Amino acid sequence: MKRIIVALMVGGMVFGTVLGGAAWLGVNGGVIQGGTDSSLWCDGDGVEVLGWGLNSTTGLVENVRIGDVATDCAGAGLQARIELSDASSYITGPCVAGHDYEVPILDPEPGIGYKLCLKDVGAMGALVSVPAADIVQLDVFIEGP
Repeated sequence: MKRIIVALMVGGMVFGTVLGGAAWLGVNGGVIQGGTDSSLWCDGDGVEVLGWGLNSTTGLVENVRIGDVATDCAGAGLQARIELSDASSYITGPCVAGHDYEVPILDPEPGIGYKLCLKDVGAMGALVSVPAADIVQLDVFIEGP
């Protein structure tokens, strides 16, 4: 009986320690949101996520629109990687199926910015769409001319 009581007390202390430690953990939300980044080589104040393109029939995300790209980046290529909650990821590129994964930074479409469609690298650049709730991270890359 004494062993059971000691075991319960030790178990309670371990549970309390773990629960208390979890209270100090940071939270990283998994919702789609727009934002900026300030670590791109040609764009000191960062780029902006202007919006996400949803398929009106399926409700799945097909593209992301990037804007506020500095003119110093002209001639470079723009692409992004979208990571999902299941640890898979997709690269973005022009909204046509094929092997191109960079959108040239020239002139953004007025009101649209640079539209980057999700592509499956393993399927010869086939266009894909994913549930919005599964997107956990967006990384934007600008590769110099």
